Amino acid sequence: MPAYDYKYRELKGSDFTNADLSGSTFYGADLQGSDFRGADLRRCDFRWANLKECFFAGADIRGAKFVSSALHMGCRTFTNLKMSDAQVDGVLYLLLRAD
Repeated sequence: MPAYDYKYRELKGSDFTNADLSGSTFYGADLQGSDFRGADLRRCDFRWANLKECFFAGADIRGAKFVSSALHMGCRTFTNLKMSDAQVDGVLYLLLRAD
């Protein structure tokens, strides 16, 4: 099972499409504009991460931690998610209008 350490990394615009990142930590990372569509993000740690303009459609975020992260969400950003047990306390949500 993969578990990568991306703590405090500058990863703007990264392509993680369909990647198996289960158990990885992105604590405090700058992931603005990154693509996580279809990725396995089970048990990932996104606490304090910059997730503005990221795409999570079809991702598996079961058990992931998003506590105190910043998310900008459009209607298509979070479609078809598997998200049981995901922790989202203190998340800054900015809802964007879909085009």
